[in-house]
Amino acid sequence: MKKYFMMAIMAVAALTANAQYEAKTFSLEANGSVGYSTLSNMGDFNGGLSEEFGLDAIYQANDWFGVSVGASYFLMQSDEVNSIKKKFQYLNVPILARFSLSERFSAFTGVKVGFLTSAKNGDVDAKDYCNSTHFTLPVGLRYAFNSGWSLAAQYNFSLNRLNKDDLVGGAKKDDVHLSPIMLTLAYRFSL
Repeated sequence: MKKYFMMAIMAVAALTANAQYEAKTFSLEANGSVGYSTLSNMGDFNGGLSEEFGLDAIYQANDWFGVSVGASYFLMQSDEVNSIKKKFQYLNVPILARFSLSERFSAFTGVKVGFLTSAKNGDVDAKDYCNSTHFTLPVGLRYAFNSGWSLAAQYNFSLNRLNKDDLVGGAKKDDVHLSPIMLTLAYRFSL
């Protein structure tokens, strides 16, 4: 029993040691996210499951501030309505400012530019009815473990409409927005 207790203490100590990165260093972060995306003003299609997987390059400018740029694949599938699912796929490029709040916690915000690769309304190609780029403002908090792993929660505010005109789902022009809320697991390693 004593042995297991000591192992547990050592594991907690390893996970709670300083997770900050040194100033003027570069690192890479592989990440995967799951969440729920809302589709505003799409009738019965309110939103659905979202997945995102990517890689970020991070420059830690000083003890409290860093910047990152990355590339990720984003997939959103709406809940099924009348045997139809809407599906949107993007190649996202996030550009973020990262602010250390403590040794473990950090906040981030920036802009995420999404390049539409596919849009489906059931089996019908709907890409021609959607804007080719989608801009969001991600805002989030991250908790970093000493082992290089981190857990983050973020919300992405939609900055432009998804649809080119009022043909997507019968919604009015300027009304359709895609706004995901995501939970991210990431692994960061220094270069």
